[in-house]
Amino acid sequence: MKNKRRWFDRAVYLVVNDAQPYRVPEPQWHPLAILRDLVNADKHRRVLVTNFATLDLKIDTDPVLEVAHWETNLGTELEVDTVVAAGRFTLPVLAIPRVNFRPEITYSEAIEIPKTGGQVRNLTDVMADLHVKVRDVLDDLETAGVDN
Repeated sequence: MKNKRRWFDRAVYLVVNDAQPYRVPEPQWHPLAILRDLVNADKHRRVLVTNFATLDLKIDTDPVLEVAHWETNLGTELEVDTVVAAGRFTLPVLAIPRVNFRPEITYSEAIEIPKTGGQVRNLTDVMADLHVKVRDVLDDLETAGVDN
């Protein structure tokens, strides 16, 4: 087996070597490892669904109410008048019969990160991390003398 170190100038070798995911404590979360794993998964399978949507629902009340029952309808197509969640609250005896509800619904695209046991991250954040890391490595390679 040839020593690939001789294929590169020393400066280029150092950039490539320093960028390796195994150099960090949790290499499966390194942006270049994620990129490699996603590329490998896509090219070795017929169809691979790698992203999905997540919906988070948060309701604050004033005064704070106890939740008696809660159910979500995640996975339903979002359109006008879609019920995404339903719940019942236990009302306390109030001196003033008024309750303020502040619902907060967030929607985001998420992606399952390979080799992390099914953990997911926001797709936009993952893509930004991949972009930054690849840009940094390319900048370092240019500094080391590699032409485009």
